[in-house]
Amino acid sequence: MTATKRQQLARALDPRVRYLRPTGLDDTALVAVMSDRVADFEVLLKAAGPGGMDGLAGRQPDLRHYAALLTSVAAVVCDDTIKVPE
Repeated sequence: MTATKRQQLARALDPRVRYLRPTGLDDTALVAVMSDRVADFEVLLKAAGPGGMDGLAGRQPDLRHYAALLTSVAAVVCDDTIKVPE
């Protein structure tokens, strides 16, 4: 994926998070509401490569917030704090 395409995808995710954050949703609800965009985030994450998300998220603060939430969710899944059905 080209750098331009990565930036376009990042810019597509950022405004939705920006719109939802002030609505009073807590972070858990935000992750749930954004669940339909996790696949897009995964594509972006894989295309960005190691360290690449830092640059993209640095220009998109609401994307950074969403990325941090997904990182937190992934951490508790990996350490078995949350059991994920097989």
